[in-house]
Amino acid sequence: MIAGHHNKKFNIAAIKALLIAFFVMAGFISMPEHQTFAFWTYNRVGEQAQHWRITSLIRWPKNDPLFDKYRQNMGQWSEFPDRGKDPIVGHGIAIFDQLDEKGRAKLSFNKAIEHYRKYLANPGNSKELEVAAQCLAHAYHYFEDIADFSEGNTGIRNEVTVAIEKLHQSIVKGLPYLNDQVGKRRQAINPDIDTIIRKLESIKRQRNKDLIYENLLSIVACLEQVNVSFLSQVRTSDLSGQTSDLSGQWRRQDGHVVRFSGSGSNYTGTIVVLTDHLKSCRFSVGEQTFKLTRTKADTYEGQIKWRSPDGNAWWESVQLIVKGNAMTGGGSWVRVGK
Repeated sequence: MIAGHHNKKFNIAAIKALLIAFFVMAGFISMPEHQTFAFWTYNRVGEQAQHWRITSLIRWPKNDPLFDKYRQNMGQWSEFPDRGKDPIVGHGIAIFDQLDEKGRAKLSFNKAIEHYRKYLANPGNSKELEVAAQCLAHAYHYFEDIADFSEGNTGIRNEVTVAIEKLHQSIVKGLPYLNDQVGKRRQAINPDIDTIIRKLESIKRQRNKDLIYENLLSIVACLEQVNVSFLSQVRTSDLSGQTSDLSGQWRRQDGHVVRFSGSGSNYTGTIVVLTDHLKSCRFSVGEQTFKLTRTKADTYEGQIKWRSPDGNAWWESVQLIVKGNAMTGGGSWVRVGK
């Protein structure tokens, strides 16, 4: 029975493969041309793996299982978006769909979120983590294509290869150039996919050879913000199903209340209810007392403001950990409202 069952599955798969091949050869299904127009790949003799090289310039998030385990693979996977274990992103997207690069990027990005959430629901299923990483890497490819300012210009493509190599050398030599320049550009890009796409589209229109480095740095900044958006969307709950979102009003054990709000992975906290002790230290309602970044599903790291009895203020490092309606860090807290 088992052998017959496997033979049946094999026969069905073989029939599907033959039908696809027939339709492609007959011209009923047109194969996509996106790789012909994209940044150079290994698809042609003498061309460089520019997708691979651009992706490998990304500064990866830390303390996350996907990036900790697969960051060394992301460049290679981004080079070949039609290879992967997700049947739609890794194979079907290259045969059946008529999506443009924006559509392909969003589809791959959303499938990465879907697979990562399956992994979070069952951390023992490492296959879902790998497929999520592949889908995200494929999304990088399409995001990069949106910004391909070298399209149709062999001269610029050759110069892009040289520029990418110089940027990689700055990493190898430990120079702060890449970190500084990418960091500055990230500050101007909200970690929202539609905002990122608009920025990438603006890069594509800048075809001046003098802007090659500027364009490449901006692309890397966009890809890093894609990762921020990915983590903020995928890790909205911990493994027990409790919410781990910091947003809302929280009361500390001393009685004062802080409202936390976030944009992407960045959060701020402002006072909404004071205690007599805080008043004596010259705190005020509406004063910002937290600057935080979400680093894990339930963890927020950054700074907290303190004041001495005479009102002098200073900032110290803090880590907040949210478990449902309870939180620790800078004291003990309970959620009291939105």
